[in-house]
Amino acid sequence: SECVATLRGHTSGVTALCCFQAGDRLASGASDDTMRVWNTRTWECLACLTGHGDTIWAIVEMQDGRVVSGSGDSTIIVWDTSSAE
Repeated sequence: SECVATLRGHTSGVTALCCFQAGDRLASGASDDTMRVWNTRTWECLACLTGHGDTIWAIVEMQDGRVVSGSGDSTIIVWDTSSAE
């Protein structure tokens, strides 16, 4: 096996990943309190989402395409990432 991409952008450890059902995007959460959305064809960062005040521990894509993240700040945020194309 060989590495096909290394994604850089988070400023602290990555703690959660979620592949989108369509296969075209990947979400990552980190202890820098941000969630990033990545294009899986070009590997570019499409969006850096802020709103949590602590590490993001969980990311799930809902059936309608929205993304839900859970954080150590005791909040769950529902994101509309449809504009992150």
